[in-house]
Amino acid sequence: MRILLVEDDDYKSQSILEFLAETFGTKIDVVLTTSVHDAISALLETHYDLAIVDMSLPSYSNAGSRPLGFGGADILRYVSFLGSSTPCVVLTQYEEFQTSDGLELENLAALKARLMLELDSVLMDVVHYSATADDWRHELGLQIEKYLRPR
Repeated sequence: MRILLVEDDDYKSQSILEFLAETFGTKIDVVLTTSVHDAISALLETHYDLAIVDMSLPSYSNAGSRPLGFGGADILRYVSFLGSSTPCVVLTQYEEFQTSDGLELENLAALKARLMLELDSVLMDVVHYSATADDWRHELGLQIEKYLRPR
């Protein structure tokens, strides 16, 4: 199983990679990208069985590129636009996000509901990552297990 991990935070990406290696071992092959541009390039070049995508990502992987609050959603929109069969899981450490007008905050449940309506063909789940709690491991593991089972 090929997994694309899109994460720009070194600590978080290492935590995720360690979890994936400990839990799934050689059953999976993970490719790490760190920006919206690199993720889209990877998706164009290779088929992935699953993409794990952070929500806040820079446009490019160079040092001057600032994170986009909804960079992960842009990747999902691109996957949907391509008509790709790559299912995606958003794994974010943020609990609140600015609305598109920038005037209000929406919680993670509201973001998930909105993204599921817009991107239901590619978005499987929105999972909250925490460096101090392990709930995300269980939730992400369940999503991966769905795709490891023979179809």
